Amino acid sequence: MERDLMGALGGWEGSKLFSPLSLWGRGRGRGLPSAFCLLTCILLLSVPIPLAASALDEGMALFVAGDYEGAKERFAAHLADYPDDPTALYHLGVVEKDGLKSKYYFERLVETHPDHPTADAALFEIGLFYFTGPVNLSGMAREEFQRLLRDYPRSPFTPHAHYRIGLISLAGGAHDAAREAFRKAIQTDAKLEVIPFARAAVAESYLLEGRPDLAVREVEDTWSQKRMDPVLSRLFWIAAEGHAQMGHEAQADSLKALILTRFPDSDDAYRVAGAGPAPNPDDPARPPLVESGKPDPGKEVRPQATPKIHETPPRPSPEGEGVSIPPSEERGSFRLPPPGTRYLVQIGMFGRTEKAQALLDRLRRAGFEVHDQTRKVRGKTLRIFTSGPYDDPDEARRIASEIDRREHLGCRVAEVK
Repeated sequence: MERDLMGALGGWEGSKLFSPLSLWGRGRGRGLPSAFCLLTCILLLSVPIPLAASALDEGMALFVAGDYEGAKERFAAHLADYPDDPTALYHLGVVEKDGLKSKYYFERLVETHPDHPTADAALFEIGLFYFTGPVNLSGMAREEFQRLLRDYPRSPFTPHAHYRIGLISLAGGAHDAAREAFRKAIQTDAKLEVIPFARAAVAESYLLEGRPDLAVREVEDTWSQKRMDPVLSRLFWIAAEGHAQMGHEAQADSLKALILTRFPDSDDAYRVAGAGPAPNPDDPARPPLVESGKPDPGKEVRPQATPKIHETPPRPSPEGEGVSIPPSEERGSFRLPPPGTRYLVQIGMFGRTEKAQALLDRLRRAGFEVHDQTRKVRGKTLRIFTSGPYDDPDEARRIASEIDRREHLGCRVAEVK
């Protein structure tokens, strides 16, 4: 009621110039019935009218400005007075560093406000919490993504949920089920955000299944289509591996040479160079990651207009995986890391280019502790960006997710001693 009333009077800013007594004076001057004015003044005096910005006002302003720690404090203060406020719940889930606490806020939002505009985004975040975990929680991730498909069939997160269900199936060796999920992602992807990666994943599923002829055929049907640029290096690698498995060494060597020449800074080039596993060597292609919940100031996704105070910001685009799924032989049980295990965020490997330096500068300006190391591979110097190691796996996972949301890199959390 308070917001509706103030909205009718010109918003919270206008409330600073408004008082019941001023209405009484204006009413008398304009000939309004004195009984009406008196009743209005009594009702307004019973409604708390802030003379300054509320905690939610301040939280939203800080959130838009990129001060997430300050925003978290103000959202928590507002939630103390309004425990089920969906705007505060959603934003606390976004800015909270602790993965379990973040999931708790999203779960409360979905439970108490299932029809809120951000409920499907919150449910998707819950699924990602399980999907990106360092332990085997992919079964729970599948359940949350399936719930999203069931309860919010028109959600823009639908193709991304199908895609991740496909990845989970693929990791478990269910190749047919994986391809079915990937094709559903392709069919429902109106914004063309997932299609290239789902098509590449279909091809790789055949390769993993031991059907290299179908993998090569799928690649040849795919790589000339539009919007395939983000996955071209992966498609060439799949084709090269397929030809190698079929004994076509000349074709395989030609494709590998093409990868090294055309995509020298890609993970696939690193694999071809034979210097060991790339940061994410066995993961199927991943869709580009987008800022999920922490937009740059002034950069909003939906709607395009700058968000107003007290409006829930546009739902984020789904973020990508950026992690590996446990191999099939480890599925079905929790694996406890040995004592003393720490967690390293593997950001990526890059050539000595201006683009790599610009990335490093951006991450450090954003407050990330990034280590820059070099390694020579067949005479070529590669730069290796990492963060950590961290004692807390949740903290490492949060850092990886934050970097993914900003830079679309597909970070991985690795256990180290």
